[in-house]
Amino acid sequence: MSTLREDAKYIYTRAIEAVLPDEAVRRALDGADFSGRVILVAAGKAAWRMASAAVSALGAFSGEGDLTYFVNQDGESTAQSYSGKDLTDKPAIVLMDSGSASASEIFAGGVLGTGSGIVIGTRSYGKGVAQVLYDESNCPYLHGDAVKVTAYRFYCAGGNTTDRIGVVPTLYIPQDQAVAAARLLSGEKTKDSAYLRLVLNGCDFYIDIPAGKESSSAALEAILAALTPDAVLYWGENGGERKLTLAQAREKCGFAASSALDFSDVADSEYAQEIDSLAASRIVFGDGGKFHPDATMTRAEVCALLAQALDFYSTADGYFTDVAKGSWYAPSVNAMAAIGLVSGVGGGKFDPNATMTQEEFITVLGRLVEFVNLDAREFLDKNPLAILQPLPKYKSFSHWAIRSAELLTNSVFDENGDAVNMYCMSLEDIEPQVPILREQAAAALYNALRTTGVLKY
Repeated sequence: MSTLREDAKYIYTRAIEAVLPDEAVRRALDGADFSGRVILVAAGKAAWRMASAAVSALGAFSGEGDLTYFVNQDGESTAQSYSGKDLTDKPAIVLMDSGSASASEIFAGGVLGTGSGIVIGTRSYGKGVAQVLYDESNCPYLHGDAVKVTAYRFYCAGGNTTDRIGVVPTLYIPQDQAVAAARLLSGEKTKDSAYLRLVLNGCDFYIDIPAGKESSSAALEAILAALTPDAVLYWGENGGERKLTLAQAREKCGFAASSALDFSDVADSEYAQEIDSLAASRIVFGDGGKFHPDATMTRAEVCALLAQALDFYSTADGYFTDVAKGSWYAPSVNAMAAIGLVSGVGGGKFDPNATMTQEEFITVLGRLVEFVNLDAREFLDKNPLAILQPLPKYKSFSHWAIRSAELLTNSVFDENGDAVNMYCMSLEDIEPQVPILREQAAAALYNALRTTGVLKY
């Protein structure tokens, strides 16, 4: 009987191991020939064990370096690294949609963070946490029971988490056009026909224009519509290349110079590029083709903007007595309150229709940066608020805004060692109690998301 029991245990154990997610990843990638362009379709939810498989696979594209960070409840971080030979010298193209989660997000975030390629499609699910299973093997007192505890948060190579926010694609392409767009971007430099060279995330992608228009004109138009104003584009023809603006590229390809995502009232704004970039990433939306850059923002509108940036909403209620469950802003306000980005005004109220000031926006934006970025969290651990308060540059700020103001202006440094200002203007130019404008909020949000690695383009 014991032998039969042991044999049965061996059979079902091996059967389960054979279909575990990490094994599926390895079977799909091991021994594959990636001598050309790589197109990875990342779909479905994954578990903790898939993280190591994703890191291992990613190393084959990226070579050496830290690829994933795991941070526990105490704020302690560990890194998973890979050191090996590159499998291909071609940039990867990762296809992604709202069903892509966990390890597939780690992979996609690693591709972006290491400059190994791009991600196209729609935003991913946003599972950036990992669980640890406790059962009889590590907790004998459970006696046949088991409990799974959320113990870690993932951070990508760029220091940004995918938790709740997901991975924002380099090019936001509708699902029905994503595969065709990937094929167009997988082209090679041609000698006999016109081509468009796109520099995305430090990688070159070539589109054969005549072939692209013939095979999938809709996908070509979707690619051009997804490009942000600062896109680097070159037109190649007859052995030469010349740089184009996005509008010129659209016209050369036979499309309108402006896309349906462009706003008609931002051309004169000093933050036009940032606003249009957020629109291309589907983070800001206009009203009848207009953005209203000079309008002020209410506390509810700011919550809606942050919720769009995170793609995170909540149907829970009970946070504030003046946020009605059926109001348009309730899912955004409740979601931002749930993760600590906003708080009330006292007495259980939020005051959703009150105008938000510059220092209030700085405060919530700083909390957003702290939430999404590992480097920001570490900076705040090393810089107690008590040290910051006496600094002269904060004399006009309320004490509760100083922490975020310092984080936004002095927590990230460029290659020259100079501090990067994530806000839309210098602290010296800020009037803390003056209402925040829509264009200022958009520009500051864009700068923060780019600096922290959430947006790569």
